[in-house]
Amino acid sequence: MVTVYSQSMSSSLTPRIIELIKAAGCEYIQAGRRGNHDIWYSPIVNLHFPVDSKIRSIKAANILLTISGLPHLVQENDDEGENTEG
Repeated sequence: MVTVYSQSMSSSLTPRIIELIKAAGCEYIQAGRRGNHDIWYSPIVNLHFPVDSKIRSIKAANILLTISGLPHLVQENDDEGENTEG
């Protein structure tokens, strides 16, 4: 499943990412000890991974989704021609 998402540069994608990882069965482990990265666990890839509280780019969101074993977000009207499924 690919989620098509459009955002303004100042908005955070973190709430949407958290919805996606929760729906996929990922579990919240603990609040980050340094900075603002919470720790989550993905049973899909059997891995702990950090989630930033202010993810602002589609690229960063897609990297996090890749780490957690989930499909990428696809940005509408992508100027760089990166409208591919992941």
